[in-house]
Amino acid sequence: MSGGRIPSAEALVEAAVEATGLDDFGEPTWREGVERYVDALNDTADLNEIGVSVAGDGVVTDLGTRLQLVHWRNEHPSVAEQEIVRPIVIVGLPRTGTSILHDLMAQDRSMRAPISWEVERPVPPPQTATFETDPRIELAQAQFDLVDSIIPGFTAYVFIAAMTATSFDRTTTWIGKVWWRRLHQRHRPFA
Repeated sequence: MSGGRIPSAEALVEAAVEATGLDDFGEPTWREGVERYVDALNDTADLNEIGVSVAGDGVVTDLGTRLQLVHWRNEHPSVAEQEIVRPIVIVGLPRTGTSILHDLMAQDRSMRAPISWEVERPVPPPQTATFETDPRIELAQAQFDLVDSIIPGFTAYVFIAAMTATSFDRTTTWIGKVWWRRLHQRHRPFA
């Protein structure tokens, strides 16, 4: 049962521009990816009505974030002069312990792991004085609470909260499992 189609990539781009009042996306390297993603959502995801709405809104939100990041970076060129010394990047195959390693390392106060709310709403960058009281925390938590109401059981697989460290693979891993399962079911008769 299909819930319809997500608007075209161009329509989503226009919606992000309208929502932010910005139009500089920076280098155009993102465009092909957005077009392919929207095409894949429309052609293979078999989204219901809620899925169409959530996915379309998600693309607009991500495009809006890109617009805001490019704008902020253009307004603050000195950020490029900052030196990042010895970053730790955790990479691994699914189910090999990368998320728990990330969670454990994030407990070390000498480390700086990304917090869920700032990953969801990175612009402007968080300030030390308001890091635990920033109004974006409440917005991010409401978004995470909504996820579990739309996808019952989601938090049984993925713990998400606005003030916890986040590894970028968590949501995509869960969604990926669902996608691979559907893909396998769809193509099993041909095997």
